[in-house]
Amino acid sequence: MRRMLRACLLGTVLVTAGCDAFAPERVHHKVGLTIAPPQGGQGTISEVTRPDQIPLRGYRVEAKKGDFVLKNGRMVAVVSRVDGEVIDFGPEGALDGLVAITPAVYDPIGQPRSPVVFIGVEPEAPNVLHVIRRSAALPIRLHTFVTFRGDVLVIESTVEPESIADSGMAIGLGERVWWGNIPTWVQGYGFGRRESVTQTAAFMGRESRELSYAIGASGEVSMVRLGSAGLAGFSAIGRASEFTVALSGDRSPRRTLLLAASETSVGQAASQLFSASSMRTIASPGITIPESRVEVAECPADDVERKPYARFRANEPVIIPNQGCFEARLWAPGYQTTEWAPIDELAKQTLPPSGTLVITALTDNKPGIARIQVRGLGSTSNPDWGEDAQDGTALNVAHVHKGLLSRAVPPGRYQVVVDRGFEYSAAETVVEVKPNERTYVALGIDRKVDTSGWISADLHLHADPSPDAPQSLDDRVLALAAASVEVGVATDHNRVSDYGPSIQRLGLAMSLASIVGDEVTTEEMAFGHFNVFPLESGSEPLTYRRTSPTAILAEARRRKPFGADTLIQMNHPRMGDIGYLDVVRFDPDDIASFLKRTPWAPLDFDAVELFNGDDAISPATVRGVMKDWYALLDAGHRITATGNSDAHRLTFHEPGLPRNYVKIPSDDPAKLDQRAFVEAIRKGRVVVSSGPFIRFHVDDADIGDTVAPGSRRAHITVDAPSWMSISYVELMKNGQVVARLEGPFTGDHAAELTETLTLAKGDWVIALAGGTKDMDVLYRSGVPPFAFTNPIFVGP
Repeated sequence: MRRMLRACLLGTVLVTAGCDAFAPERVHHKVGLTIAPPQGGQGTISEVTRPDQIPLRGYRVEAKKGDFVLKNGRMVAVVSRVDGEVIDFGPEGALDGLVAITPAVYDPIGQPRSPVVFIGVEPEAPNVLHVIRRSAALPIRLHTFVTFRGDVLVIESTVEPESIADSGMAIGLGERVWWGNIPTWVQGYGFGRRESVTQTAAFMGRESRELSYAIGASGEVSMVRLGSAGLAGFSAIGRASEFTVALSGDRSPRRTLLLAASETSVGQAASQLFSASSMRTIASPGITIPESRVEVAECPADDVERKPYARFRANEPVIIPNQGCFEARLWAPGYQTTEWAPIDELAKQTLPPSGTLVITALTDNKPGIARIQVRGLGSTSNPDWGEDAQDGTALNVAHVHKGLLSRAVPPGRYQVVVDRGFEYSAAETVVEVKPNERTYVALGIDRKVDTSGWISADLHLHADPSPDAPQSLDDRVLALAAASVEVGVATDHNRVSDYGPSIQRLGLAMSLASIVGDEVTTEEMAFGHFNVFPLESGSEPLTYRRTSPTAILAEARRRKPFGADTLIQMNHPRMGDIGYLDVVRFDPDDIASFLKRTPWAPLDFDAVELFNGDDAISPATVRGVMKDWYALLDAGHRITATGNSDAHRLTFHEPGLPRNYVKIPSDDPAKLDQRAFVEAIRKGRVVVSSGPFIRFHVDDADIGDTVAPGSRRAHITVDAPSWMSISYVELMKNGQVVARLEGPFTGDHAAELTETLTLAKGDWVIALAGGTKDMDVLYRSGVPPFAFTNPIFVGP
């Protein structure tokens, strides 16, 4: 959801279309106003001729032909020709982690809307890129100059009135910062994860395993704001700003932003923002445990709390300001964090000893695919293996494909939980881990739910190709397999991705199949998000800027390999600004009138995602979205209902929560017939589930079939593992409950309901099942089981 999140939380950047927007003539000359570029810029500026000429790595490299590349020594930056944003930054060969930094004006409405009207190089400053934006709400222009000074990228901004006659006005001038769905480090606060934060800070930063960033205003503090993430499982998004005055004649104050990168730590990146004479170096403790860190904070005082400053690798020097009192502590994955101590004693600090948990996960008495959770009990905290996913592991969760996990954990008492999704039993035990000792655990699970004839699939998934999904394709595949999802549709934002190479590399082809897809995440003319699959691996994404729903449908049905049979799914339709039905103001009470007054908003999608993983804790929310679907069915629109995790992270967003069970001739993922799979979805042969598995028949008709009118026998069976509590089964006709069986039900074969119905032409019936007790086996808390089928229709 990255791109629309930017629009919702940070504001929308509109662009001026056509070649005239980038003509060498500076538009603001027409009113006689002049803003001089800064002096002292370094490096070179050229236009990108081929995206592969950018010497950075990874999916975050978004340079396109015509963008501007700035170079100085090893350092590289790319500025988008269309948006004027800094979109790539780092030393040559590094893994780019930046999505965008956008200078912006914050008008009284609060949303920065500033289309680019000029971008280019001034003759008098050939190593300075000049970007001019016009505010959509205020009569001002925002000027931004981008250049290098040494290894630091300098972004200098100022504003001027549109008219030279204007005496001035007060505005907010700042930046919107987006570096993916990872926590932002704020000096003076620490990591801002999901909460709203308002904090004056000298810098904020991004910490990652390969490349960290720090950004701050030169010689001053900024007001940093992290907006609430809004959606569960997403990190808050940052911006910084200051109050300033727009004056004519190049008299406005200038805001100078510095951006630095480090291949070791956010602390090392931050040290580049300040003069060397103002900083001092503290010797490293020399700890070589992978990913270990030194956390530095300003000392607490009687009336002032301890303020986090920065984090450094535990084997590198620590660089802090000359002035002030500082403390430090040590952190490492799987170790107990040390107490705070004076910074000058850092070299003497050591981590307390940990123990090692060696866990074997058995399926049918053989080591195999599983998810393993280690939970602290009593005064023992959950182990922390790091938020940056690696080898299928993050925080206190591991996904294994060979049944073995060996990890350091602090001494203490733990619960170990092993599971493999909704079709398997779960096993748990309690262990005591002692320092410097290995503790061995073996836990076995086996299959409990028979889903023969049906294959489990998640049709909405994200990984590293999406800028807001910080885990590798390999990690996504491991998590899918550990959840017993048998078909994973790769639907990264405006990227065509394929899990196939990762599946082969990990040896999981017998358990998991890949389908190549794309989540069309509309921008500028934003109508929502739409999944399109299957596509050809390596093909270009569908058009997503300044497009329309009709154009998306038409383009999708021209795409190879299936052409007109390509499947198009409407995602999270009631999710506000990123939900199609909300955006187009869909009226379920009068669909005919809706279509008449909004012919540009088609409803002929193949599938609609009624159950999105963000709503897993609230079946009531899902039932609310289902009412739109009921109205569509009543109006004759046979759109298949689906449920998908929309997983963006390795933890929290669990793949397959929910999932789809799709009825196809062969349920073997190693022999997946993609055409049969897509056709089964289109025909509605789908059960949506965040837990139980439902089989539903009316006489001999199965889900997606049509029966003749008359007196018919409906039969529902619900299966679930014993760790899942099912408390009700419902039979619905035309959106109304006509039979209900109350539980709770126990055992692996949970419940059966049989009812005789009188059915008329045009009727449709579905089955539902669920529970009120949360599924404690899951990593995400507060999730009850819930499932529903697609209809069996009544007609000739």
